[in-house]
Amino acid sequence: NENFTMNPSSRLEGWYQHNIWSPIIDPAFRNFEIDLIRGEGSSMASSDRKNDDTDCEEDRKKIGRKGDGVFRLNGDRLEFGAIEAGKKWEGKNGKKYITDSLKLSKMLRDMLVQLAKECNNDEQIVRKLQTVGMLHSANRFQLLTLDAPKGYICRIRRFDFHEVANHINNPPLAFVLKDILRAKAIIKQTLELVQEKKSDLDDLDDFDDDGREVK
Repeated sequence: NENFTMNPSSRLEGWYQHNIWSPIIDPAFRNFEIDLIRGEGSSMASSDRKNDDTDCEEDRKKIGRKGDGVFRLNGDRLEFGAIEAGKKWEGKNGKKYITDSLKLSKMLRDMLVQLAKECNNDEQIVRKLQTVGMLHSANRFQLLTLDAPKGYICRIRRFDFHEVANHINNPPLAFVLKDILRAKAIIKQTLELVQEKKSDLDDLDDFDDDGREVK
């Protein structure tokens, strides 16, 4: 029954993560092939992109962008989404929101490129891939999705902001839960596309250049 909107300036980012967002978001991704890795860890997709441009003689490997959470395939490097969090809501024109939104968009693009490579850059598959982002500032939540429906230009969609209030129906928590489940469904669909394409590529390895099956 604690008032989430009371004394917001005295609350740290971790308070919102622990008391609001982890209890709401994390359970939706349990018993799922995708792990939600929280903390200031770096994105492997972002790291891969940075190191693709690195001189092979350079000894130091560049690290990826750091986010507050990454959706990563269990036991793999493939990533499907990210989370950025803040302790204070300053509005859509606030510096923190603009900075986090831009950072998250770049991470999602790196992840989409990583997934496209995993699919051998098959344009028909790439057009269907999506990555998801979650922005939460204090007790506000926004879902973002990034895709490339034409195959060459990335499109980012920002859904409406929703608020987790101190009373369950003011405003309805269902709006937040709906977008969280929407994100899970998008991740699941993208994972299935990647796995299906990977399976097709693996099947090709069973045949030689003349189309004969390799025993």
